[in-house]
Amino acid sequence: MVNLSAEVEVALSGTGTIPRADYERWSRGDLSTRARVYALTASHWSRIEPEPSFLGHCRFMADYLIECLLGNPEGDDFLHSGFDAAHEIAAWLKHLAKTPDGKVVLTEIAGRLAVVYKAADPTTRNRIETGALEHALESRAVRPFFDSWGTDPILRDAHEHALAWGLAHPERAG
Repeated sequence: MVNLSAEVEVALSGTGTIPRADYERWSRGDLSTRARVYALTASHWSRIEPEPSFLGHCRFMADYLIECLLGNPEGDDFLHSGFDAAHEIAAWLKHLAKTPDGKVVLTEIAGRLAVVYKAADPTTRNRIETGALEHALESRAVRPFFDSWGTDPILRDAHEHALAWGLAHPERAG
């Protein structure tokens, strides 16, 4: 049996080129494997050849982080707990708002978070609101992507609370 997580860990400790086919195979692995791929792409992106597509990789990141946010796994050196994933999503959304291609991804993630929020239990909704949304809405550039939350009867309260937090804790330019 192939241990994909171990393969990714070998790549993490290496210095050579990582074939895109390996990245793609690993990115379809279980959550533990995808956690390692997430770490690999954060620190060794330039070693993946040819480089993965922006949108494809962003979808991988969103799938991984949202699964962690919802499942709230016990975090480890690679795997994000629910709140760790929420904070990572918030930071990523702020980053995307500053990039020319990020608006498409921001729109997708705001929509996906709306869907999962509506289907979530109260504990998970709290993680989404206080872990991700509050901190994402600290950024003036991210706020318009969540405007529709303010008019949705299920999302409105979370949006109002998160926006109040964001306005009280604005992102510092830097």
